[in-house]
Amino acid sequence: METRNTLWDEVKRAADDPYATSVGLQNGLRRILETYFTILGDIDTEEIIAKFTGQDQITCRALFSWVNAGSHSIFDDLHVSPSPVTVEANLIVFENIFKNHRQHGHYLMMMGIIDGQGELPERDDELATAN
Repeated sequence: METRNTLWDEVKRAADDPYATSVGLQNGLRRILETYFTILGDIDTEEIIAKFTGQDQITCRALFSWVNAGSHSIFDDLHVSPSPVTVEANLIVFENIFKNHRQHGHYLMMMGIIDGQGELPERDDELATAN
């Protein structure tokens, strides 16, 4: 049985096609980071940013500014869409946040790259060609 998580679905869509990013991506990223790290993990934003160095730290700080601005001023974002380059850069940092906190398995599972047991999920097209 497949469970649906609309916040992660938005991230998956953006990762698959940064040109088709919706207004909800910034809010979704903020809510995922807030829930997983701040509320459940008791890790604040500054602690997350501190795990990065150099340009990556600047990009991580920019990610938090971007997601907070995008989630609190949605009507402004209707007129200015983030560029695909901005989306891709922020999604890389988003994934690296999970890596830096040794939570990459959770990221991979939620993105549908591995299942809950750490295995690659079965794909219908692969099953069809195997039979």
